[in-house]
Amino acid sequence: MTKTFSDKVYSILARESESEVNRLMADSIRILAVYNGVSWKSEVIPDLIKLYRFLGVLKPLDPKELDKALEKLEAEGLISVEKRVRGAFDRPWTFEDELIRLVDSGETLKALRRDEKFMNYVRERYRRMVNQLNRKRPI
Repeated sequence: MTKTFSDKVYSILARESESEVNRLMADSIRILAVYNGVSWKSEVIPDLIKLYRFLGVLKPLDPKELDKALEKLEAEGLISVEKRVRGAFDRPWTFEDELIRLVDSGETLKALRRDEKFMNYVRERYRRMVNQLNRKRPI
């Protein structure tokens, strides 16, 4: 029997406590889903740190372990990774980065609706955005 895309996501979420790489695989999927299925590799680490702060995880993040996690996700057909040239607001030059995409954002989001960590994180991000928008600012 062939696993569906959602089944693959569920399987990764179910195995996240087995190793650091598995945890990073699950959390990378969560982060990509927050950003509509797309992120630059250079932005994944700061976004994971934000997620870990929210979850109360005070463990250092090993970039080599993240690379392994992303390679495994790509091998399983859940993400695509493409080298691209990009710019940034704070730099007057371009640089090479890797664009990471969920292969099927819709199926990933469907699977993540059952994931408590993801749903709590999304709710908290939304709550904070609404609070920021509702703050009165002097004119």
